[in-house]
Amino acid sequence: MHGFLLPPVNDTCVDEAVAATETEIFNPFQLSPMLMLAVGNLMHLPPLVVSKHAAELGSTNTMHEPIIFEERSS
Repeated sequence: MHGFLLPPVNDTCVDEAVAATETEIFNPFQLSPMLMLAVGNLMHLPPLVVSKHAAELGSTNTMHEPIIFEERSS
């Protein structure tokens, strides 16, 4: 992080979290929140990943997908 530290925060809210990839959702953790709320509507657009190579490596996955598919298969 270029030699500077960000101060920790108590709470972090990520809006449109369903449209964020797994790697993008980890950015707020750099602030060391005590609590993180990820909010999103599953009916909205999925993450946009332009690179075919990145998509092949799974970077189109969202953090909500494992939760959603686990509930649907139960």
